[in-house]
Amino acid sequence: MEVWYRLISLLIGYGFGLFQTAIVIGKIQGFDIRKVGSGNAGTTNMLRTKGAKDALLTLIGDFMKAVCAVLIVQAVFAHRAPQMIVLLKMYAGVGAVLGHDFPFYLRFKGGKGVATTAGVIAAISPLAGILCIVFFFILFFPLHLVSVCSLSAYSFFFLQVLILGALGRFHMAVPYVIEMDILAAVLTGLCFWQHRSNIRRLMRGEEKKVYLHRSLNEEVQKGRR
Repeated sequence: MEVWYRLISLLIGYGFGLFQTAIVIGKIQGFDIRKVGSGNAGTTNMLRTKGAKDALLTLIGDFMKAVCAVLIVQAVFAHRAPQMIVLLKMYAGVGAVLGHDFPFYLRFKGGKGVATTAGVIAAISPLAGILCIVFFFILFFPLHLVSVCSLSAYSFFFLQVLILGALGRFHMAVPYVIEMDILAAVLTGLCFWQHRSNIRRLMRGEEKKVYLHRSLNEEVQKGRR
């Protein structure tokens, strides 16, 4: 049964992940986020091209779909499999990120999953979520390089999972904890894969900065910053 629990949790997450917030917002307002800026259906591209308000809505939508997936798995399996419930919630989170990154109805071309992963972390461990967000913005304000902040926050998340698991904070048997570590490594590796073009631009010194003010982002687009 445990195999089925894992699969069901993964599918629940994938189903929620299919909701592409940036694309929905674009359709409501009459534009296609995939045809502006970087073409990525995520918060960063929305911030860069449409401003803070639409970016915030995108962030909330992508964040909450992961939270909802994790909470539903919690409600379904908390009494059926209490010995592995944290692991099942992680499976739901992985599914949500996969659904966001690789939606089947968009030819498996979605976003990069940063906001969705933030929702996963916050739903599983609110403290870890807060620490990752704080860590992200500590780097963001001096650097204004979202890719660097995202990759660093992911790595910090992976480190937290390893430490919390080793300290017994997940209250699971060792095999489940190891599996949890593997899933965290998969999410981190996927993040680096999805940011491979950003990493290449960073290595060439060509990665564009992102600001909270739309006017500054427009200056970046015009090469003034």
